[in-house]
Amino acid sequence: MVDEKVREKVGAFLSDVKQIPTLPDVYLRVKKAFEDPSLSVDYLADAIRYDQSLTISILRLANSPLFGFRHKISSISQAIMLIGLREVYSLVLSISVMGLFPVKEDDKTSVFPAKEFWKHSLGVAIASKTLGTMMGHPYPEELFVAGLIHDIGIMIEKMILGKKFDEICIKAKKENKFFLEAEVESLGFTHSEVGHILTETWKFPSSLIEATAHHHHPVRAKDSTNLDTIAVVHVAESLIRGLRIGWAGDPFVTPVDLEALKRLHLVPFNEMDTIVSKIITEYDAAVSTLIS
Repeated sequence: MVDEKVREKVGAFLSDVKQIPTLPDVYLRVKKAFEDPSLSVDYLADAIRYDQSLTISILRLANSPLFGFRHKISSISQAIMLIGLREVYSLVLSISVMGLFPVKEDDKTSVFPAKEFWKHSLGVAIASKTLGTMMGHPYPEELFVAGLIHDIGIMIEKMILGKKFDEICIKAKKENKFFLEAEVESLGFTHSEVGHILTETWKFPSSLIEATAHHHHPVRAKDSTNLDTIAVVHVAESLIRGLRIGWAGDPFVTPVDLEALKRLHLVPFNEMDTIVSKIITEYDAAVSTLIS
């Protein structure tokens, strides 16, 4: 849960937004089809085909080394049958969220370029799915989404604050501190709280909401039913920071919560080289498709 005083501050912050970004209609139709067992696969496929850009992105991913199918997948219906309903739904959600905060040309001179942000987020998504698969998590595709959106509050801050956001980034760099610390000193809250309220507004599943809220401090969610998801994203972010993939506001590796690490059942990391190799291979396959 977000502290009530912090929630009030974040609420006041978000009130400056004329309209909080909303997910596209195609996502809402796919969500309805996914959650309603009476609706057919054809209904879901038709909902996706309505958006040509989304269709192209999903088919490109389905035919990438990320999934490793030998034969070409040429339709959304075929992708659903081969990849799976949950996986396709997760891809739709991921692509829809990324579309709200696209990479822009002027980010080449930005102190916090969106392209590097999405590289970091995609790395955490791939690492979360990889670690989740190794620990036997029942829905690793949902861990991919959790990893992808874990820092989404940063993009909202960037969108609203403008120059002040740049000042926070510069403060973190000049004073050699975590971006998280610079946020607290400047705003009184962090992107985790912003992301928490944003994902609540979007009515995301509780696992995604809590992973967004607590990925920096898993201990704060000690009574949660989503501890595995939170722990995976927490460890995945530290790993991606260590691999220097993308940019999350500072160059430091996040200290790993030992209890979160134990939940992954991967201690000691006897196969770390294999894990890292797999993450990098899948990241390279996905980044060329999702981040232009």
